Amino acid sequence: MQTYYPPKPLLISIDQPLFSKLEKREDVVAECKYNGTRLILKRFPYYEIDVGKCKYEFWNREGELLKYQPSIELLEQLDMIKWEGDCVLDGELLHFKTKKIKHCVIIFDVYLWDGLPTTGFTFSQRRKLLEDKVGSNTALFSSNWLTLAPQWNGGFKELYSNLIRNEEIEGLVIKSLKAKVFLGRRESPTVAHMWKVRKPGPTYRF
Repeated sequence: MQTYYPPKPLLISIDQPLFSKLEKREDVVAECKYNGTRLILKRFPYYEIDVGKCKYEFWNREGELLKYQPSIELLEQLDMIKWEGDCVLDGELLHFKTKKIKHCVIIFDVYLWDGLPTTGFTFSQRRKLLEDKVGSNTALFSSNWLTLAPQWNGGFKELYSNLIRNEEIEGLVIKSLKAKVFLGRRESPTVAHMWKVRKPGPTYRF
């Protein structure tokens, strides 16, 4: 299966005029920027049970297979998705960074569904596909759980101030609902339709 390098958002500050403008736009949403490991989740419909090959593979944004063993609970949740053929989802794995949360996967986006790329669909359309196939659970955190990334419209400054009090949250990512996904062939490209705002402190990798 092809390697997918997810897009990187532009880094901005809450003090910039652009941030204030984004708050007022109706065609953008905000999601959490998590303190986790960027996850490219691959699902294969056919696998060899006799050799113990898992139907799911967990990759990072650099195209490297993660040395991670999912919990039974997480696998049960993954099996509840309405999968169709080969699929690739984009998300975050909360497992390695903090002690409080393990085996938690947050889904952001979908790059491949039933063997077909979703690059021709807007973010809003891709989100609707996820809501239909993954479910409507958008809990902020849940141990041993699978959830869609919660989204907010407007009020980003207050939202940012409240969320960054949590050690599992590094800031916000603001996304255009009208944008189509642009994937890199060898590395993750920086795109102009996504913006990230990080809390002060150590420099984290997105």
